[in-house]
Amino acid sequence: MKENIDIRVQKTYNMLVTAFLKMLEEKKYEEITINDLCKEAGIRRATFYQHFNDKFDFFVFTVKTIQKKVKENTKELYKSDSTETFYINLCKYAIQLLEQNEQIVYSIFQSNMFSLMADILVDEIAKDVEMQLKEDNIDKYNQTMLAQIITGGFLQLAKWWFLNKTTVNKEEMLKEVETLIKNNQFLK
Repeated sequence: MKENIDIRVQKTYNMLVTAFLKMLEEKKYEEITINDLCKEAGIRRATFYQHFNDKFDFFVFTVKTIQKKVKENTKELYKSDSTETFYINLCKYAIQLLEQNEQIVYSIFQSNMFSLMADILVDEIAKDVEMQLKEDNIDKYNQTMLAQIITGGFLQLAKWWFLNKTTVNKEEMLKEVETLIKNNQFLK
């Protein structure tokens, strides 16, 4: 995504993303059409196609846009005093984000786009995890592979908790995660 974007283009992107997220609260991804999205955003269909090839391309853009905003809001996470604290805070923030966007997340989990979203998230978060592993000199394992395992595990755990939170409350889950992380030999 370009950093220096014309203000009008940025406004178009914001309108589209806002409309898309609003629509995801009511419909699954597969049920949203470009026509409906453009109508909700108040832009012309031709304008949409000036910026995106199709709905799939726009979905990828939306996930990356949200991820960039989340990363900006979690800069404090990366200033953790230990690897364990970093992962515990990352898990807490992920759960908070899921709760704040419950209907949208549920809609995506129920759609065919979850695996794509997961791939995008894992790729980006794994880079940060790998940097944390390097910073903490955890080099007895291949850091790239360990970062993928940790990130994929966190993502799957977040999905599992989200879909099963009526049987395991947030506090119980976070306490268990904290215990697992603090006792994990991979991080030492």
